[in-house]
Amino acid sequence: MTNMTVDFLDIIIYTVTGTAAGALISLIPSLHIYNTAGIALILWSATENLIPYPAVAPFFISLVVAFAFVNTLPMTLIGAPDESATVTVLPGMKYLMSGKGYEAVVLTSIGALIGLGILVVSAPLWSRLLPFLHGILSPHMHWIIMAVIVYMLMSEWPKGEGLGVTLFQRLKHAWSNLAGGLLTFGLAGLLGLIVTSRSLVGPEAGFQNIMPVFVGLFAIPGAIQHLLSRESIPHQHIGTSVEVTRSDLAAGTLQGLIGGGIAAYLPG
Repeated sequence: MTNMTVDFLDIIIYTVTGTAAGALISLIPSLHIYNTAGIALILWSATENLIPYPAVAPFFISLVVAFAFVNTLPMTLIGAPDESATVTVLPGMKYLMSGKGYEAVVLTSIGALIGLGILVVSAPLWSRLLPFLHGILSPHMHWIIMAVIVYMLMSEWPKGEGLGVTLFQRLKHAWSNLAGGLLTFGLAGLLGLIVTSRSLVGPEAGFQNIMPVFVGLFAIPGAIQHLLSRESIPHQHIGTSVEVTRSDLAAGTLQGLIGGGIAAYLPG
C-alpha cells in the first residue's frame, strides 16, 4: 500500500513537472512541442532511471496538454501574419488585428478546457469504441486517406481573382497560386517517401526519424517569417469578459470534437 502511494505521488510530481516544462517551452514562438518531446525522449533513453518508466507517459502527455493551452499566447499575440493572410491563417489573427488578441486567447483556452473535460469524462467509452471503429474503418483506410488528399487539393480551386486583361493573363494569375500549392504537395509527398524508406538518423534513434523534417518544416520558416514581419500590431484591449454565447460554445465544441477526432485518428 505504501509503494502504491509513493508511485502515485511520483506520477503526480512528474505530471506537474511536464506541465510546467510544457508551459515554459510553449512561450517560445515557432518551437513545436513535438520537437521538444522528441529531444526529451532521446535524453530519457540515454539516461536510464532519470524518470521512472511508469511516469514517462504522464510526463509527455502533460507536456503536450500544457502546450495546447499556453501556446495560444505566442501563437495569437506574436505570430501576426501580413494583411493578406490575416483572416485565412487563424481566426485569432483577425481578433489580434482588431485589438482583441486577449479575447482570442481566452476563447481558445475555454474551448481547449471544454474539450479536455469531455475527453476525460468520455475516456472509458472511447477505450471500448475506438477498437470497434478501427475494425470497421481499417480495411477502407486507403480510400479514406485518398478522399482527404482530394479534398486538400480541391480546396485550392479556384485561387485566381480574375486579374489581367487577356484570357492568358487571367489564366496565368490563377495558376501561379495553384501551381505553387501542387508543387508543395508533390515535394512534401516525395520527402515523406524518402523519410519513410530511408532513415535520416541512426537505428538507435529511429523513433525520431521524422524529427528533422518537423524541425525544418514547422519551426524554422515560422521563425524567419516573424523576424522579417513588418506588420504593426494595434493596441490590445484587455477586458473582463468575452463575447460568446452558449450556442457558440456548443457549436464550436461539436465542430472541434469532430474535426479533432478525425485529425487524431487518420494517419498524417
